[in-house]
Amino acid sequence: PFMRALIEKEFNLSLQIKGEENIPVGGRFTFASNHPLGGLDGICLSAILGEKYDGKIQYLVNDVLYYIDPLKPIFVPINKYGSQAKESARAINEAYASDNQIITFPAGLCSRKQKGEIRDSEWMKSFIIKSTEHKRDIIPIYFAGKNSNFFYNFANLRKASGMKFNIELIYLPGEMFKNSNQSFTITFGRPISWQMFDKSKTASEWAQQVKDLVYSMA
Repeated sequence: PFMRALIEKEFNLSLQIKGEENIPVGGRFTFASNHPLGGLDGICLSAILGEKYDGKIQYLVNDVLYYIDPLKPIFVPINKYGSQAKESARAINEAYASDNQIITFPAGLCSRKQKGEIRDSEWMKSFIIKSTEHKRDIIPIYFAGKNSNFFYNFANLRKASGMKFNIELIYLPGEMFKNSNQSFTITFGRPISWQMFDKSKTASEWAQQVKDLVYSMA
């Protein structure tokens, strides 16, 4: 209910869902999506899948979403650095081993504009490895959306200057509100069997193949 209230009352969003028949009723799945917005896309997917699965969802998250307090119970923070890295790895394993549905943005950060196209960076391989290990089929999701030109231009300027730290992340909360009063289309693809991810390709290659499939659903 909190997610739905955020979507309808706080942000006044309209969601068009395609491929709803591809969301299975039973079983344990990994839902892998592109990440165009960096906040609202996560809230929208949490609302849709939380309602489908009676709140039994967990989100692997390492960006602005983690700071929305009412959502913290469903979040599994991804932290690769320092003393929290071990704890984070343990929590991720527990999430995949649980009966909850896993929602993940394999790019790890929201899309940037590259050669005039809004697209995720390389998808990390961990969702392939963990889904195979825990026998979870993967459901690909394409979320149609974009942030402001200011956000992309700032990100490209930062990159061109040689600065490594993604300082544009400080603008993501503002981008969430700029996307208020909009309509978003979310497309769910057919489940991909975990058994497909065999040794014929590396986990990284499989991750990019799923990413390419997601963008082909646009």
